[in-house]
Amino acid sequence: MLRTALVVLLFASPALAKDSAANALAAAGCGANEVRFDVKTDKRRHPTAQPVAGKALV
Repeated sequence: MLRTALVVLLFASPALAKDSAANALAAAGCGANEVRFDVKTDKRRHPTAQPVAGKALV
């Protein structure tokens, strides 16, 4: 019984050791949640580049 409890504690310890400061820093790099972008696409105009002679266009 003691051995099982130790194994469970061993595997549960990383979940209990989450760093909330690291989560805050990761969220700060993404910017504010209030920012929204309005993007419109025009399917009639697609700019296509011409490949350089001897080169392929990917």
